[in-house]
Parts: sequence; C-alpha cells; structure tokens
Amino acid sequence: EEDSSEESSEVVQPSTNVNDIDEYGIFTTSKFKRGYQLPIAQMMYGVQADNYDEFIEAYPECAKTYYDKKLSTDAQKKTFIDNIYKKYVAASGEGFKINCETISETTYSTSLAESYCKQYGGNETVEEAYRVTFKVIVSNNGQSTSKTTSIRCFKIDGEWYVFE
Repeated sequence: EEDSSEESSEVVQPSTNVNDIDEYGIFTTSKFKRGYQLPIAQMMYGVQADNYDEFIEAYPECAKTYYDKKLSTDAQKKTFIDNIYKKYVAASGEGFKINCETISETTYSTSLAESYCKQYGGNETVEEAYRVTFKVIVSNNGQSTSKTTSIRCFKIDGEWYVFE
C-alpha cells in the first residue's frame, strides 16, 4: 500500500500581513514600496511604546544631534516622548495600538530637503524626498479613531528617515 502521508510540496505565497510591510506591525496598508514606511512605523511605534530611543531612530543624524543637544538629559527625553504618548492616552486610553495606512505621496525637492538638514546642522545629501500623507488609526478596547497627517521622508545614504 502507498503511504498517503507524503509531505506537501505546495509553495506558500507570502501573506500581506502587517509585519510583511514593517517590522513594528504599524502599517496595515502601503500603496508605495519606497521604504519610507519603515521610519514612519518606527516613529509611531516609539510613540506607542513611550520610547524616545525608538522614536528618534526614525530621524536622520542631523535631527538626532539637534535633539540630543536640545534634550540633553534622559529626563528631558522622557518628558518629550511622554508628552506625545499622553496625547494618545488621553484620546484612546492606556494600552492603545497604532496602525497606519499610506494614502498618497508627493515628490519633494531634494535641495529643499537638504536645506532642512542644514538648518539642523547637517550636511546630508538627500537622494529622494517625499511628503507622505497617511492615516493614523488608534484603537483600544474595540474602539478606534483616525486622523490623516503628513510627514516629510528623506532618503539619505540609501536609508529612509522622517523629518518634521
């Protein structure tokens, strides 16, 4: 008798789960595959986790340096991220979850992007730049609210960053 318990050789196609788009599980939909959803997700995850270090990693070096000078102590950094976090808690309650959906992108001038870097003391060369409009969905206990916002995203040395 033939053994019918042979292993299946079926190829499993990648799913479109949240984590296929970003490792933070923030983006549920991304119309554009440019890579800027990752720093947006990292920034929003930093808010959700009330974690300044995660939040600031989404920014280019010039902005990190600027904020490190402006917020020179750990207490100042904690207060900065706590103030953002508390706005989300006030709107949705403790234990909220953030998800995002990309809505649109508009090409942004790389020379203008570089001028923003210079204002923060940087000298980065910006390879690509977009103004990205996205929906932020904040959910908690079966309830959700959303708002649409936009942010500048710059590609520097092959890596994407947010810059606001």
